[in-house]
Amino acid sequence: MLVRRVLFPDTVPWVRGRVVESLEGEDVDAYVATRLPDFSAVVGDVVVQIRNDSGPTSDMLKTERYGVNVYARSRGAGDRWQRDDAKASMIARHLSADLVGSANSGPVVAVEGGAGPYEVAEEEDALDAFSHYYFTVALTVRGSSR
Repeated sequence: MLVRRVLFPDTVPWVRGRVVESLEGEDVDAYVATRLPDFSAVVGDVVVQIRNDSGPTSDMLKTERYGVNVYARSRGAGDRWQRDDAKASMIARHLSADLVGSANSGPVVAVEGGAGPYEVAEEEDALDAFSHYYFTVALTVRGSSR
């Protein structure tokens, strides 16, 4: 019995590249990765963490669900870092709109929607100087038969 194998594209590098490209038009020093950094060592004003939660597969199509965390801060009085809700919200809305609008781009054949962005309250002391927003997006990709 011949079993058809379907190979799906690795969308993480594409999503990360899309986020980096979207941030190029912003006046920010951003760290973009799939893992959160040690926030005490971050030197820039924006951190974007991209998390792939995967999703269901149906024949040749697969849903890739992504969660995106956006952390932002700015320099305040005495050149000290402080939370920047407006910057975090603006960047999260910008990135969300870009990813939701990415149908028929790269490996993405459709966008099933998303949620947010919305503000996340932080309880960790290391994140006191960062505002945090979160959103999700579900991207559909087409596999290839092997």
